[in-house]
Amino acid sequence: MSLLSALPLELQELISAAAITTSFVVDASGSSVGSSGNSSGIGNKTDLSLLRHVRAHSEIVLTSGKTARADSISMPKTAHLAILTAAGVESLALEPKGDQRLILIGPHQAAGYSEALAFLKSLGYSSIQVEFGVTGLEAILEEIDLCVISGRDSTGVKLFLEEHAINQSAWFELEDLFVALGSGRGKG
Repeated sequence: MSLLSALPLELQELISAAAITTSFVVDASGSSVGSSGNSSGIGNKTDLSLLRHVRAHSEIVLTSGKTARADSISMPKTAHLAILTAAGVESLALEPKGDQRLILIGPHQAAGYSEALAFLKSLGYSSIQVEFGVTGLEAILEEIDLCVISGRDSTGVKLFLEEHAINQSAWFELEDLFVALGSGRGKG
């Protein structure tokens, strides 16, 4: 059985229909950062499949330099990558393949999270997966069409939704993962 087949068709369709998405995996306390200082070890294979599905329906993944360095981010398999950073990403081995693009967004293109999203839209990107930490999420939550929050413990997922004022629109209980879909403040 492929990992993608572990995701309900309705979940896949809701993700595919959204233009601006974000995703977080959380632990039982609702934190998206584990003991390693990043999300490593919080998720599982189903969560990884979920992330890959979200990325596969995006033209570009937008992250921050801090998140990219903390997660040792690599180029997405099916999307371009944009990194909002003033410090650069020389420490990362980012090698675009084929027609992939790596876009570094510095202070001259965008002063913050919202401006980075607007910058990518101005370049013609209409399907964007945002992978900032919670500070970035808070800054652009109203611009996100779909938040995908997952965890192995339902309590942690619910705590994250509540803490960040994300309006839950759908709930999925998979064999080994709980997934909530939601939207930002003012969206429903």
